[in-house]
Amino acid sequence: MELGGETLKVFAARHTATATDKAPGSVVSAGKDGLEIACGGGKSVLITELQAPGRKRMSAAAYLVGHPVSIA
Repeated sequence: MELGGETLKVFAARHTATATDKAPGSVVSAGKDGLEIACGGGKSVLITELQAPGRKRMSAAAYLVGHPVSIA
């Protein structure tokens, strides 16, 4: 997954019941639960664990503390 010019490895994610009209790959929400990304068909996925380049594996919430994400 690419976010803010960085390629992130995704280790844990789960399906959400959120319906969205955003384009696939767009950020739907970002917060203490993780990073919610729009998928095809109006669905979304919640990323809960990831790894930034040169960093340790961490929760998405911990990543967001140091890397604020704008929701477009």
